[in-house]
Amino acid sequence: MNRWTAGSVTAALFLTLSTVGGHSAASAAQRAPTGQHARQFVEKIVAYERRGGTNGDGRFLSFFTPELAELIRADRKAAGNQDAPYLDGDPFCDCQDSEGLGMRIQSVTQHGSSADAVIHNHFAGSADPDRLVTLRLRLTADGWRVGDITSPDEPSLRAGLRKALGQR
Repeated sequence: MNRWTAGSVTAALFLTLSTVGGHSAASAAQRAPTGQHARQFVEKIVAYERRGGTNGDGRFLSFFTPELAELIRADRKAAGNQDAPYLDGDPFCDCQDSEGLGMRIQSVTQHGSSADAVIHNHFAGSADPDRLVTLRLRLTADGWRVGDITSPDEPSLRAGLRKALGQR
């Protein structure tokens, strides 16, 4: 004979709801994939670049967090047809012309719901030095996205865009 008292039913219900609710309410940061998953996202960016992707095609903005994508859109809109936008090139290679570009992932270091990916860019046949670009990744509801990009010439793409748009 089962003896369910009001207290045991309440305790069982609480345990069930807290377990189910805990999983459904867990944030993306709490379910952060391993560093390998962040690396897989960066591998998609490198493959995109190798296929000749440009910052003007539709897929380009999908690699960024919604906030950074909106800054890039606003930059393009502010420039209009009269001026070059602040982002007048490819931030993944820190270049305007990707001819002869060889990209490789140097490292991906994850810190919970963020990660840093260092990309080594080499331009075959060019006297220009190799360039290192760091992608500052954030885990979003849609997976890993680029929240900022840094390079020796650009300490923060996000800050540069904000400044160009007159934002703080």
